[in-house]
Amino acid sequence: MNGPESGNRTAEKALASSVPNYRELVESTNSIIIRMDMAGRMIFCNEFARRFFGYERDELLGQPIVDTIVPQIESTGRDMRRVIAAICADPDRHALSENENITRDGRRVWVSWANKALSVVPGQEPEILCVGQDITEKKRLQALMLETEKMVTIGGLAAGMAHELNNPLGAIIQSVQNLRRRLSCGLPANEEVADEEGIDIVALQRYLERRGIFEMLTHITSAGTRAADIIAKMLAFSQKSVIGRTDVRLSELMDRAIDLADCDYDLKKRYDFRGITISRDYDPTLPPVVANVAEIEQVMFNLLKNAAQALAERPADRLPRIDVRIGALDGFAVIEVADNGPGIPAAVRSHIFDPFFTTKQVGEGTGLGLSVSYALIVQHYQGSIQVDSREGEGARFTVRLPCERAKRMANRTDA
Repeated sequence: MNGPESGNRTAEKALASSVPNYRELVESTNSIIIRMDMAGRMIFCNEFARRFFGYERDELLGQPIVDTIVPQIESTGRDMRRVIAAICADPDRHALSENENITRDGRRVWVSWANKALSVVPGQEPEILCVGQDITEKKRLQALMLETEKMVTIGGLAAGMAHELNNPLGAIIQSVQNLRRRLSCGLPANEEVADEEGIDIVALQRYLERRGIFEMLTHITSAGTRAADIIAKMLAFSQKSVIGRTDVRLSELMDRAIDLADCDYDLKKRYDFRGITISRDYDPTLPPVVANVAEIEQVMFNLLKNAAQALAERPADRLPRIDVRIGALDGFAVIEVADNGPGIPAAVRSHIFDPFFTTKQVGEGTGLGLSVSYALIVQHYQGSIQVDSREGEGARFTVRLPCERAKRMANRTDA
């Protein structure tokens, strides 16, 4: 029998046999696949989505997507609601979005979503099919590229500014030195001119001392020296040098940086490094890294000092603590400096490596410590430096330095 009834049965059998194939395809794909109703409640998720977000299926199904994998803070939750509203208004449209999502353990991940209404059963309300791809690493690399391009541009500007400022600054410092010399006793030329003009040079010295002139000169010298230090840091943006690089053990450099920071007490800035508990976790198998000792030690010192200053703003009932870890990951030597201070607001995190950006009071910081560290690590060593923080929960700075020996060790382990 080859009539219509036979053809329908053949089509039904083909459809029935294709269902397991499509289900296997959906379950085995490396894409996030979620279906939800028009109210935003999840009614299906594939195995990859379950593992990616870290939930069991029954913990996701029936739950509103904005209350689970889409954080309600900032604009992300509103974005997802707008997507649902747009699909409800026009079921034929594709709604594309990139937003920050959250896993069960609190990690923030970026997902690129393609959302489309599906008419599963004629006459019933359509469902929304959401297909997502993890773009967290892509977003991180984009941010890194933007930061690097910004630093390269600013590096050129900083170098030009530094050279322009060096000449007048040198004249100021040299003039102060000459003033001190020409106002001092004991130099024949000074005493000869004083005698010719009928001036008692010793009495003049007493007058200058009582009127605070010498103290003013000291302040000018101090300010000039500080300005020279700032200029030297500005030049660090544009000067890429491999001179003085040698095999260094990061654990030894960190210990020296901690000893240096231990002497950095400043009552005005309200922090005392000696009162902070330091936890050290060093991987003894980490091979040496080829680097300039002074540069890497400066980066470590900047991170420690930044953490100590942040801890001055911690809640009174929280004992100050800095956790330092040094290890290896994927061919990189990794340095982590974490504090249990007040954390860094999102608006500040996006500018924290910008030159001259600081949240400190005038005179308490130049805003160059972290930006110089960024320039050294990214431009001089082709590494990376990033910050992870939640407001009220401290901050963690992670530095990655290329380590060929660590990479070879990892390759041998994999083999």
